[in-house]
Amino acid sequence: MRWIIRVFLTLLMLAILAVVALFLVPSEQVARIAAAQFEQATGRTLTISGKVRPSFWPQIGARVEGVSVANADWSESGPMLEAESMSIGLDPQALIRGDVAIRAVDVIAPVIRLERAADGRANWDFTPAKSGRAERETSSGESAASGAADGGGFGLDRLTLDKGTVQGGRLSYTDHGAGLHQVLDAVDLDVALPASDGPADLDLAATVNGVRITAVGTVASLTALLDGGAVPIKLQGGVGRSTFEFAGDAGIIPPVADGHLGADLSDMAAIATLAGTSAPELPQGFGRSNISVEGDVNWTEDRRLRLTSAALVLDDNRLTGDLLLTTAGERPNLTGTIRADQLV
Repeated sequence: MRWIIRVFLTLLMLAILAVVALFLVPSEQVARIAAAQFEQATGRTLTISGKVRPSFWPQIGARVEGVSVANADWSESGPMLEAESMSIGLDPQALIRGDVAIRAVDVIAPVIRLERAADGRANWDFTPAKSGRAERETSSGESAASGAADGGGFGLDRLTLDKGTVQGGRLSYTDHGAGLHQVLDAVDLDVALPASDGPADLDLAATVNGVRITAVGTVASLTALLDGGAVPIKLQGGVGRSTFEFAGDAGIIPPVADGHLGADLSDMAAIATLAGTSAPELPQGFGRSNISVEGDVNWTEDRRLRLTSAALVLDDNRLTGDLLLTTAGERPNLTGTIRADQLV
């Protein structure tokens, strides 16, 4: 998932060069430089179909319109990334010191397509192009900008972000081997990275299968999370009218979780829709009006949800035990052992 960082660094280079370009070279030339360096670093084509607009107030930076990143050659899903516009604002005083203090990053209407082929290849695994090609495409002056695309010379070990936003995004994940296809629509995201080596604060809202989900929390390492690893996370949020709190380790590609969960699951219709199935008709005493659960949770890549040391409240009844819910396939399957602590 380092491709996200590479795209971000390319945008960072654009912000710096665009200001210089206002006086020295046309913005189209700046876009060509960035695209050539991006292809050298990733082996993928970066296309900027719109304008590169420098800005000076309230921050120094740039706005780039019409951005797309080519997909892997084996994919038939279209570009890996498309965005209506991307903009970045920098702290000029920090830049002079050799630090990268980013005041704001805004991405409008991005579409991100993540795929894993049946043979295990992932479209976010980039292969750098041969350096000679990019060197031939740029002049000696342009080659000096290559350090920006790779992060050299900008002190990225001290990079911070005051606020980054994504508005109206769409994220899809397809695993051709497992027959899995998941889509997040209407993605709105706020993220802050106060310290480069510290946690990131997230505020996420998205729609999955027509159900609105929200999450607010802290991620121990945003870079490790984007790189496909499971990292310590604290979250609280909702699925429809249901709410949850989670503390433990989690990853997004693939989606996995291992930690402690507390949840109000009364909106079973929303939860079932989220899982791609229909809600069961529950009788009174078995969760018709109230369902809540607390316990240790483990969600695996093959869509198996295991609850251990769980306390389950169904209306006025309280049960404890261990449960396993398998959501892969046409119908969910629930197995386990439960004990009645309170029955009415």
